[in-house]
Amino acid sequence: MKANAATEKASSLKVSSSVNRIKMYNGKPPLLIDIWRNRWLYIIMIPGILFFAIYRYLPMFGLFMAFQDYKPIFGVSGSEWVGLKHFNRLFSDPSFFMLLRNTLWIAFLNLLMYFMVASYINNIKHFIIQLMQTNYDILRLLK
Repeated sequence: MKANAATEKASSLKVSSSVNRIKMYNGKPPLLIDIWRNRWLYIIMIPGILFFAIYRYLPMFGLFMAFQDYKPIFGVSGSEWVGLKHFNRLFSDPSFFMLLRNTLWIAFLNLLMYFMVASYINNIKHFIIQLMQTNYDILRLLK
């Protein structure tokens, strides 16, 4: 009986030591172990992260030029910092509202044109499919 208890205790220690090999924090494994387990998901995310970094966040560094009296000879770091001077000039210009109205009108017409072109292409596609289906039915009847 004592031998059985000793072997059970030894086997339970082995099991518990292998289970507790990874120290859990609030029921979750540490960050590096979790990253390693899901490494393929992180690898799949790399192209999307690179896309946003290159085409969305990198161009934001060009926003500094809006607050500078930018001169290409001196570059972004050498141009004089003027703060909101350009924005004050833009909003205080008497033609600002005309420029804003024209910009919004062009954007609206652009959107309208794209919807019309998309609808036209869709109608052409359906017409061609209907024409092909009709020709197929006629050819099938002639057999």
